[in-house]
Amino acid sequence: MKKYKYTLIVSCILFLFGLFSCESNLNVQNENEPDIVRAFSNPNDLVNTVGGGLLTWWNGANGNQHPGLALAAGANLSTSERAGAGQVDFSEIPRIAYPNSVFYTRQETIDNPWFSNYAALAAANAGLRALNDGVKLDSPKSETMLTATAQLLQGLSLGQLGIWFDKAVIVDENSTEEEIANSQFSPYGDVVDKAIEKLDAAITTASSETFNLPDGFISGYDASNPLDNVKLAQFANTMAARFLMNRARTPEENLQTDWTRVLNYARNGVKGWDFAPAAQGAEEPGLWVDSYKRETHRPDRIRTSNEIVGIASNSGQLEAWLALPPNDRRPIVVQTDDRRVTAAGDPTAPGLYFAYLATTHGSTSRGWYRQSRYYPIRYASHTGFIGSSNYCTEDENDLIIAEALLRTNGSKTEVIQIINSTRVTNGQLPALTGNESTEDLLNALFYERLMELGYNAAGLTYGDKRRWELKGPYVRSNGSGVYQHYTGTPRSLPVPARELQTLGLDVYTYGGPTAADE
Repeated sequence: MKKYKYTLIVSCILFLFGLFSCESNLNVQNENEPDIVRAFSNPNDLVNTVGGGLLTWWNGANGNQHPGLALAAGANLSTSERAGAGQVDFSEIPRIAYPNSVFYTRQETIDNPWFSNYAALAAANAGLRALNDGVKLDSPKSETMLTATAQLLQGLSLGQLGIWFDKAVIVDENSTEEEIANSQFSPYGDVVDKAIEKLDAAITTASSETFNLPDGFISGYDASNPLDNVKLAQFANTMAARFLMNRARTPEENLQTDWTRVLNYARNGVKGWDFAPAAQGAEEPGLWVDSYKRETHRPDRIRTSNEIVGIASNSGQLEAWLALPPNDRRPIVVQTDDRRVTAAGDPTAPGLYFAYLATTHGSTSRGWYRQSRYYPIRYASHTGFIGSSNYCTEDENDLIIAEALLRTNGSKTEVIQIINSTRVTNGQLPALTGNESTEDLLNALFYERLMELGYNAAGLTYGDKRRWELKGPYVRSNGSGVYQHYTGTPRSLPVPARELQTLGLDVYTYGGPTAADE
C-alpha cells in the first residue's frame, strides 16, 4: 500500500514536507525531504500557502470545471443539450452510469474537484504542521488567525470530498509519512465527520482571539469589508450544518441525520451577512470566478429545467408535461403567482430570478425534454466574470434552521416566519398561516430551497433531492417526485479512474437504468 503516498495524497505529503507540488501521480521517492521549518523560513511563504489554499478550494467547489453543472442537470435544476462538463451524460433519460474512465473526454468533471480539494487540504495541513513545528509569524494574533484559517480550510476540503464522493482518504497535519503511505479509503460518513471535527477546531480557535483575515485571502474581503474571527466562526458553523445535512444519500439516511446538531450549528451560523467572494473580472478570469453561476446564467448554453419553473405553475402545465414521453415534452409557458419566476399578468415577462426566451437553446437532437424557455438572471453579472458569489447566505442558514426545527418538532411559528421571509418578500406568494401540516410546511420549505438556493452553491440542489423523502406536488413517470432524486442518477461520485488505475484498483462507477438506486 506504500504507493498511496505517491498517488492519492502525494500533494499532502509534499506540502507537509515543504515541497510545493500538487501532482497526483508521481512515482519516485524523494530521499532528501527538507525540514518544514527551513522550508518556511520566510513566514510570508507560509501565509501565502494557506491563503492560496483557499483559492484552490474555491476552484474545486464552485470554480472552473467542478461537477456543479453535471449535478445541476442530474438534479433537474438546469437543463442543457451541451455535452460540456458532463451535463448531457448526467441527465440522459433513461439515466446512464457515470462514464468513469481515463478516456472519458469530460473526466475533469470529477478529476478537478478531487485533486483540487486534496491540494487545498495539503496547503492547510502544511500550514498547521509548520506552526506546530515552531514557525513564527509576526505576532501571536497572526498565528491564531492562520491556525483558524487552516482548520477552516481542512474542514471545507474534507467536507466537499465527503458530500460528493463515496469515499476518500483522511489525512491531516498529524499524519505521519508511514500513516499516509498505508492510508485506506474511508466511507463518506467518516469523511464528513472528520470535516466537522476540523470546522469545530476552527470555531474554537476563532473564538479565542480577535483578528481579520489578510487582504486577498478571500476576494472581496479587505480592510473596508473585513472577514473577522466572528464571521469566520459563523461561516464554519453554517458549513458544518450544510455538510451534516447533505452527507445523506437517501431519504432513510436523511431521517437518521442528527437534526438537533444541525440546528445547533445553524443557530450559530451566518447572521446579518452572506459569505460572498467577489469575482475579480474578465481580465483575471481564474481568480475567484464563480463558474457555476457564470455558466448556468448563459441562456445560449444552459436553461432552467421546466421542472423547476413548473413547480410554481398554478395551471397544470407541469403535470401535463410530465405525463408525456420524454421526447414529446415541448417547452412549457408557466402561469404562476410566484414573482420570482414571471412578472404579474404576463408569463413571458421577467420575474425577479428568471426570464423567458421565445427561442430554445441549441440542437433538439439530444431530446426535446432538454429544451426550456426559462433561464436564471439573479446572478447574471457573473457572465462577465464579476459580482459577489453569494455562496453561503443568511437565507440558507435560516432555511436550515427551519428544516431542523420541523425535523425535531420545534417551533412552527419560527418555521413559518423563516419561510415567509422569502416566500412573501421575494415570491409575493400568500403567507403561510400556521394551520399547515408538517408535511405541507416541509413541501413549502423544499420549494423555497429550490427557488432561493439552487444557484448559490454547486451541488446544493443535487444534495437536497437525493435526501428528500417527500415527492412534492408532481410525480414523474418513473415514480419519483419532482422534489426527489431522479432514479438512476448517481447518488455519489466515484473515485476518479485516474486515481484508481494508478493504485492498481478496479475502476467502478454509479448510476444507470439497471443499477440499484444506490
